[in-house]
Amino acid sequence: MPRFALLAMPVRIVMNLLSGSNTPFDSMPVPVQTIMRFSPSTHFVARAQAILFRHGGLAAGWKEFRATAVNDAVLFTAPPPRFRKTVSEMEG
Repeated sequence: MPRFALLAMPVRIVMNLLSGSNTPFDSMPVPVQTIMRFSPSTHFVARAQAILFRHGGLAAGWKEFRATAVNDAVLFTAPPPRFRKTVSEMEG
């Protein structure tokens, strides 16, 4: 477990820094912006900023909510078949 924490810490720090919560998303290089568009934290930050700072309603962050929902749907439907295959291989 300590090994996992040591490996996860740098990833979480970088993902937090590149999510747009600490630095403006538009000031990042275009390749980094393109890569970070696949991260759910980027869409969450954009949605939270639209609702909290700009006093928009739920309609203001609808695009980001949709992107997060699609991302979550892919991440929750893609791994289970591979997990089942791995478990069945381990069982023999």
